[in-house]
Amino acid sequence: MMLMGVNEDEMIVILKKIEELKGFSAQYEIKDMIQYLMFLALFIVVTVDISGHFAPDSPYRVTAMLNAQLRDKPFRYQDIHVKKTFDTIKTVQELHQYLTGPFYDVLFAGDSFDGDNEFPHGDLYADRGYLGGNTRLVGPIRIGQIRVKAEVCGGAMAAVPGLFTDPVQCFNTYSASTESTTTFGYHFNYTALSPKPAEPRFYSHMHHWYGSPTFGEMVPSTEADSCDFETKVACPVYDQLVSLKEHK
Repeated sequence: MMLMGVNEDEMIVILKKIEELKGFSAQYEIKDMIQYLMFLALFIVVTVDISGHFAPDSPYRVTAMLNAQLRDKPFRYQDIHVKKTFDTIKTVQELHQYLTGPFYDVLFAGDSFDGDNEFPHGDLYADRGYLGGNTRLVGPIRIGQIRVKAEVCGGAMAAVPGLFTDPVQCFNTYSASTESTTTFGYHFNYTALSPKPAEPRFYSHMHHWYGSPTFGEMVPSTEADSCDFETKVACPVYDQLVSLKEHK
């Protein structure tokens, strides 16, 4: 192969340069591949823990346990007669059924997929305040919500005289500018929480970002010792979750 205007010696130099560049490029590709494999190996060891030593607090095990217990656990049959889990909640009523059902049973009653809600006995077994037998719940549990400001609706229906005694209010899509921090509830007893310097953000299945809950209900991490999990008598945490249906 010869190029126009290039003699044989110049062509040999060009071909050698091309071969050198090919080798140089291959070296970089191999280097990048080795670095990626090293990262992948370290990532698997840290998250999945394949070192041979049982580590119940590894990120992978804890995440899998939380998903299995809180997201995948089905609702109580007496609440809903079809299979429903957290991901299939569609209404506010179903949310309350989840809070007083799988949520309460797993976090406070020591429930599992076999329906046994009694804590095991013995010094080697986890008692109240643990999730999944080995994950300790530290501090209160926050059940929160975000709210949108009410604005006067536009349009012909909202302006018909005598049709509405009060101005009709509408709620726009949630955003930082439409978020409401106004107190609400019976006797206005729910006020916005103080902003924290660092809070998580949530990404929904509808591809929307949501900030941390502005309003929240703090629930203790353990149920009272006097609670009867079968009858739900003398169970203050359960009563608090039930009351959210009427007062929150």
